[in-house]
Amino acid sequence: MKRFIAALLFLLTAVPAFAQTALNETTVSTAMTASQTNIVLASATGVADDYVIYVDHEAMIVSPSWTSGTTVPVLRGALGTVATAH
Repeated sequence: MKRFIAALLFLLTAVPAFAQTALNETTVSTAMTASQTNIVLASATGVADDYVIYVDHEAMIVSPSWTSGTTVPVLRGALGTVATAH
């Protein structure tokens, strides 16, 4: 058991952390259909490509093609969530 705990602690400390350190909050500026792949945000401050955005209970991943602006291309229904209208 001690060996397992030591190995687990090593793995937890050896993996670099790339998580976002603060949560940003904004609003969606327009209604969204379930199939829409671009979302319009009131502010895109703190958003970066490959970030996860949550709208209601749906996770969306920001496309690597996005560089700036408040119209953000996303992959809908990410992380096991379901794309729905908002």
